[in-house]
Amino acid sequence: MCLHMEGDAQNDVQKSCSIPAYKRWCNHVLGHKINSNEDIDETVRSIKETIEREQNPPKIDLKDGWSPYAIKDCLEECGLRSDTYDLFFLEEWRAKAHFKFEGIGVLRNTIDFSVNGTKEMATQLVLKFSCWDPENLKADYEDFIFDCHILFTCAFGTSMPKALDEKLQCRSNFQDEHQGKDIKVVFDDFPDSPFKGSFEIMFGIENKDTQNPIF
Repeated sequence: MCLHMEGDAQNDVQKSCSIPAYKRWCNHVLGHKINSNEDIDETVRSIKETIEREQNPPKIDLKDGWSPYAIKDCLEECGLRSDTYDLFFLEEWRAKAHFKFEGIGVLRNTIDFSVNGTKEMATQLVLKFSCWDPENLKADYEDFIFDCHILFTCAFGTSMPKALDEKLQCRSNFQDEHQGKDIKVVFDDFPDSPFKGSFEIMFGIENKDTQNPIF
């Protein structure tokens, strides 16, 4: 079972929810101990409230963050199809997507996208490129930079500044402010990695008061 509770009680929840909602409920309470029927009722109410917010998302002012239900799908045409925006840990909510490039080796370059925030709004947007296949780096990394440009435009409604594009191109650490948000580029070349040429770079846009800043 997906959590610590009696089978009959879990079956009752499954009957009261659609299959997608039931799967989300399992993830929502994963690792939590359910002590009473009231606890079960509360978790079901939480999932139903989440689905209602998805269907009627509140408007979010840019100074506060972004609507997670809109921003999480901004890279779908780039191959980054996000999962649902749900409770991840304690009060932190998250939607994420993963893309693996094609290649002939066992290890492939990848891009990960995450939208993090609170129940009501997204406060942090992160794109991460992981290089495990240096032979295909050039084309794959160009795709990543393109994705960064799309994310920036979706987040602010403007084009990415040239200085930020240059930092991404040369894979340099960078931090600046744009429209009240922190813009960050974080590069790690994995000096102790046994895989020659491997590295990771993160591009992030976040509120200054976000719960878990990139650095």
